[in-house]
Amino acid sequence: DDLADLESIGHLIVQETAGKKIIRAAFDPLIISANGLYVATKGKGIVVADASRTPAQQADLFYRKCLVHSDGKCRPAVCEPTKNPNLVSGNSKSGYKLVGILADEKDKNTIVTTLANNSNPKNCPHTSNVALDVWCEGVSGMKVDPQCQKALTEIMVQNGFCRLSSEAWHFEWNAKKLSKKSCTQSKSATYTIGGVPH
Repeated sequence: DDLADLESIGHLIVQETAGKKIIRAAFDPLIISANGLYVATKGKGIVVADASRTPAQQADLFYRKCLVHSDGKCRPAVCEPTKNPNLVSGNSKSGYKLVGILADEKDKNTIVTTLANNSNPKNCPHTSNVALDVWCEGVSGMKVDPQCQKALTEIMVQNGFCRLSSEAWHFEWNAKKLSKKSCTQSKSATYTIGGVPH
């Protein structure tokens, strides 16, 4: 797919640390969403905290958010980049475990490099350039302003995005979404983590 470069434009604020690519089909709807949110909230824009990731960035994130925990459970949810049962077993509910050539590996760099080298960019929404992690302007981290998040969700869905049911901030371009079971076009701003509504 053709890609667009993300940059701060109008009421779209792209953080310096964010990935800077999205599929081109989603770019104009994102700008329209940012302008719509600004009007709906009387002054808040959309902050892009993350978008595209390289396979190495995704593997590093998976290591830091999942594999460092003794139970292998991700905090918060993170896509496993390889989908290779010869390297990683388990899932987001039971927890992940390194197997095969990585089973006894302790060196972070070796683990991350092996995962990155064996990943497929089409396995994860962020590495396939269809996902954005976005917040309302004035909110930091994974904290959510419920009223603004509801407006953000409604506007993003109206403009062709779906939202991950477990993350209020994760949106994917609906026509190319990878999170087929959990990316919904519901306009609800609630989300669940481990079955607990937030």
